[in-house]
Amino acid sequence: MALSDASRPDAWIAAQGARQAESRRRRAVALVFLVYALSLLEGPLRKWFLPELATPLTFLRDPFAVLLYAYCFGHGLVAWGGVGALWLGMTIVSSLLGALQFFFNDLNAYAWLLGVRTYWLYMPLAFVIAAAFRRRDVERFLLWNTLLAIPYALLVAVQYNAGPTAWINLGVGGDDAAAVGLGEEIVRPFGLFTYTGPNVQFTAAMIAMFVAFFLSGARVPFRTPILWGAGAAVGAMAVLTGSRAIYFLAAAILGLTLLGSTIARPDARTLIRNGGVLVFVGIAAALLTLAFPDMFLAMQNRFAEAEAVEGSIWQRALNTVLVFVDPLFTAPLLGHGIG
Repeated sequence: MALSDASRPDAWIAAQGARQAESRRRRAVALVFLVYALSLLEGPLRKWFLPELATPLTFLRDPFAVLLYAYCFGHGLVAWGGVGALWLGMTIVSSLLGALQFFFNDLNAYAWLLGVRTYWLYMPLAFVIAAAFRRRDVERFLLWNTLLAIPYALLVAVQYNAGPTAWINLGVGGDDAAAVGLGEEIVRPFGLFTYTGPNVQFTAAMIAMFVAFFLSGARVPFRTPILWGAGAAVGAMAVLTGSRAIYFLAAAILGLTLLGSTIARPDARTLIRNGGVLVFVGIAAALLTLAFPDMFLAMQNRFAEAEAVEGSIWQRALNTVLVFVDPLFTAPLLGHGIG
C-alpha cells in the first residue's frame, strides 16, 4: 500500500520545520510585546512604586531588548535588507566617530555607552517587526493600544484635575515639584511617563495607531463601541497634553493619512473612512472647547506667549525639522560625540 504524501519522511520533516519556524516567529512577537509593555511600566515604577530605584529602572527593558535581538539574529528574524543595511552602516559610523571624540577629549566612556544606548538600542525593533509580524499581529497590537487609550485618558484626566503636588503628579524619584503647569494651577499631565515630552510622543503614536486600527477594518467584537470610546479617549489625551507640538503632529499624521489613503484607493469606501477620521478630529475639537474650557483658554494664552518669543507653531515645527542644519557649519569635523 503506497504511503500518502503527508506520511512521507520529507513531507513530515518540512511540516516540522514550518511549525518550528512559526513557533520561533511567535516567540519574537511575544518578546516585542513584552519590551513595549515594559516601556509603559518603567515610568510608574520610577515615580510611584519604586522611586528609590529610579536610576537603575531606567534600564529595565534593555536586557529584554538585547535578548530579543540575540534571539532574532540567531533565527533570521531581522529584516536587514535595504533600509536596514543603511541604518546599520550609519549606526557603526556615528558610534565610532562618537568614540573618537570621547577618546581625544579624555571623556568618560560610560557616557558614550549611554549615548549609543539612547540613540540606537531600540531602532532595530522596526526591523524585527518587519520580519516577524504578520497582519494579525499588527492588528492585535493596534487593538491593544486602542483599548489602552481609554484607561490612559482617564489617568491623564485625573492628573489634569489633581494639584501639582498630588501623588498622581509626582515626577521621577517621587519628586513632588516636577509638575509642569500652564498657569492657574493647570497641570500638564505626564501620563505613565516621568515628563511631558514622552507623554506628547506617546499621544501622537496613539493618534496614529487609533487611525490605523480604524482604517484597517479589523474584525473584533464590539468594534463600534471600542472605536467611539477610544476616539473620545485619544482626543482627550491630545487636548490634555498642554503641548503646542501635538497640534502639528496630529495635523501631520491625519493629513498624510487622508492623502495617502485617497491616493492608494480612491473609492467610495475610502471616502467614508476618511470622513470617520474627520469625525475624530471634530470630537477632539469639541472636547477642547466644551469639556475642558480652562485648558482651551490656557492653550490660547500659551500660543500667544510662545509666539511672541519663538514664533508661530509652524516656525517652531520647521526649526525642529531643520535643527540638524546649523551644526553642519558650527560643529567640529568629527562632531561633539554621542550622548
